[in-house]
Amino acid sequence: MLETVQSGDVIIVWKLDRLGRSVRNLLELAEILKSKNVTIRSISDGIDTGGALGGFLMTILGAVAELERETIVERVKSGIQAARNRGIQVGRRRALSSESCKDIIKSIECGERISNIARRYNVSRATVYRSIANICHSP
Repeated sequence: MLETVQSGDVIIVWKLDRLGRSVRNLLELAEILKSKNVTIRSISDGIDTGGALGGFLMTILGAVAELERETIVERVKSGIQAARNRGIQVGRRRALSSESCKDIIKSIECGERISNIARRYNVSRATVYRSIANICHSP
């Protein structure tokens, strides 16, 4: 985007936090765009960097957006940890049970092809290979 914008362009975003990864990144981007005479307009934040007040508001709202993002990350991490503490499995279920993995090893030892095993368990060949690797590398 930075290579294609021209003087007088207006970049329209839904929210400022969609434009930059952090407040520092957002402010650096705003400075670069300002030097190219390009303004930023945020629809939901109601900011237009064409004036001095818009730049100030962008700095403040960018900081608030970063705080909100960090708060959400903290809440998610603590929620996941609380679920783990209660014994709840977090994430996707395993495609193959431990019994299935043992059967896969036996099938391979008997000479059965990986593609046939994958078809039998309705998983990809990569899943079969990962299950073998997990069994071989588990303590």
